[in-house]
Amino acid sequence: MRYWSTVPFRHGPIDVVKYSAAPSPDNPARPLQRRNPKGLQDELIRHLREDRTMGRFDFGIQFLDADKMTYWGKHRDADFWIENASVEWSEAEAPFHTVARLTLLPRSRLGPEESDATYFDVTGHSTPDSTPLGSINRARWPAEVASRKARLTRAVGSQETLKVGAFRLESLTHDRRTTLGKRPVLVPAAYATQCRPAERAGCETEDRVSTLGERQ
Repeated sequence: MRYWSTVPFRHGPIDVVKYSAAPSPDNPARPLQRRNPKGLQDELIRHLREDRTMGRFDFGIQFLDADKMTYWGKHRDADFWIENASVEWSEAEAPFHTVARLTLLPRSRLGPEESDATYFDVTGHSTPDSTPLGSINRARWPAEVASRKARLTRAVGSQETLKVGAFRLESLTHDRRTTLGKRPVLVPAAYATQCRPAERAGCETEDRVSTLGERQ
């Protein structure tokens, strides 16, 4: 199963990208029990406990290239591609480039209490060079914060929750210049002035994103 970011992120000071994690074709796996509603979870638990070779995923980035990308045969500006999360970036026009490999670590499973206390705040923990962009990213942050607060404050149930606790990240050679063979796509000014979440209170730019995810 291939995973996608769906929504775009800043990649350095001038680029915008989407992410993908594609499983290695030789990942060890057993046939799923289709009648088991927790079939994927049970197979992942078994894999972490029993298999000698751990599953791997190739981590790829897809650069926004508004000069090449088209929608219904027409070129659109970068703002269109950033704001419309439902519009797919064609891989024929903007291919993914593998830059790293993620490898699961054996027995890297968190217990119920550790799992409940674990979360990933993509927006809050972003850096100026990796800020989430677009309308969906702005809208989802307050919902994610509310959901996390509810999850962290509820009583831990009796049923175990699965979390993969760790993986190894292997960086691969990647040259931005040789990959695209052209100048980078400039981020529109509206996005170039966004502040990282931790610095929003003191941000003096005219186009600022508030803590509620709304453009001011």
